[in-house]
Amino acid sequence: MKRIIRWRRSDERGTVPFPEGGLSPWVFAATFLILVTPRFTAAQIRLGSFEITGFYQLSANPSSGHVNPNNLGLLDRPGAPNFLLLRQLLDLRIYSQFDENWSAFVQPRLFHDITKSADSRLRQYESLPADFSGGNGVLLRTGGKDVKAELWQAYVDYRKGNLWVRLGKQSIAWGEAVALRVLDTVNPLDLSQSLFFDRAAEEFDAIRIPQWFLRANHGLQNETIPDLTAEFLLNPGAVVPTLLPPQGSPYNVVPSIVKINEKVSQGEPTVGGRLTGTVADIQFSLNFITKPNDDAVGVFKSISFLPSPPFAQIRLDGKHPRVYIVGGSANYVWHKVGAVLRAETTVTPNAPFQRGAAATRIVERPVWKSVLAVDRPTYVFPDQDSMNIGFQFFETFTGGNGLNKVRSGGAKVDQALHQFSILLQQPLFQKRLTLEFLWVYDNDDAHWLQAGIHWEIGTNMRFDLFHNEFGGAEKRPGRLGSFFWADGTFLRFTYGF
Repeated sequence: MKRIIRWRRSDERGTVPFPEGGLSPWVFAATFLILVTPRFTAAQIRLGSFEITGFYQLSANPSSGHVNPNNLGLLDRPGAPNFLLLRQLLDLRIYSQFDENWSAFVQPRLFHDITKSADSRLRQYESLPADFSGGNGVLLRTGGKDVKAELWQAYVDYRKGNLWVRLGKQSIAWGEAVALRVLDTVNPLDLSQSLFFDRAAEEFDAIRIPQWFLRANHGLQNETIPDLTAEFLLNPGAVVPTLLPPQGSPYNVVPSIVKINEKVSQGEPTVGGRLTGTVADIQFSLNFITKPNDDAVGVFKSISFLPSPPFAQIRLDGKHPRVYIVGGSANYVWHKVGAVLRAETTVTPNAPFQRGAAATRIVERPVWKSVLAVDRPTYVFPDQDSMNIGFQFFETFTGGNGLNKVRSGGAKVDQALHQFSILLQQPLFQKRLTLEFLWVYDNDDAHWLQAGIHWEIGTNMRFDLFHNEFGGAEKRPGRLGSFFWADGTFLRFTYGF
């Protein structure tokens, strides 16, 4: 069963000259786009059994003028940057089908981050960091501060009968929740350049970090559940944590007074699996995974005093204790109303938190996450395709005693967190143009609004324009209202070949 809706100032900074104070971000974005567009040439390359496709992408996120409070003392000059992000990306997809059983896929990528070149306020920082133990070797990411190459995915597939095996560096997506993750916990996220503010309809596809897995699926055919399938996952311990924006970068979320030293122990395996199948009109999954926690939990190490802002620095060891996550999902096709009802849930009995505001040690509390959703296509405009409407209710419940002494990222943890979201997608002009709107509301008074346009230009080009707005009284770290400084518009041009 498929879902009805698929969402599924130094010379070292570059060779582009900029006037004092930086070039207007809108002028630069438009000029750069004009310069690069005529150079594109449609192509599809074949070398023997290998087929090479891919895309070039230019992303620009001009600043709306807000100052990031986390960057106190970390910029060359005070004020808001011209850009939160200005980046070029070349993504290649190399595929080969060797015979009826064996195939291979390789996805190298090349990044050129121009953000610092566009604004003299910004100091040097790693545009795509890998500053944790064993980082470059696990990520296969190399290069300078602004130009980096990486092997994003690389795997071989074997298929025979009811057996499918994939071995290599790969991205694995469980669950279908939009803008929020419940079951989608296999891979960590690369939040170093745009956090989670990207186009909501693409979910986490572009920032889910591929890891080294043996993944095997085998059909367990039977009369009761003919499509029953068992899946097994194993990562022997090439561990990658959540990658946050570097301190001093436009998207930095770690206050300047705090310095986190990632402590990631390689050799800690990730093991998981799930059962999937369909009973009547209900598609279900039962999931389990154990792994080092993706997000670092800071534990106090030392404090030092500085002669200039922020005048003090607290050093934390970012630890990643092992967690156990069990959960499941159910999708029901409600034919009478033409909708899909979805439910996902996970329980983590030993979720790690900081002990008190001083972060003296790690404590464990049980955490239960659930999402209930309805997806329905609805005809709103005459002679046009149906509008895809998705509604979600999301709850996080944290149990245990003494929650007043438990912290996450330095912020107090509530026993219950409730969020609601609505995603609207309206295709126009035979699906060449799509209007999109996302609203996420936190009942503690915080919200995230995203409105956008997705334009398919010919057969090779597309243009995305979307705007993010964060607000509300709830401004604890990590909550939606705390990202008010990240308001802004994304412009993204993509050329596929």
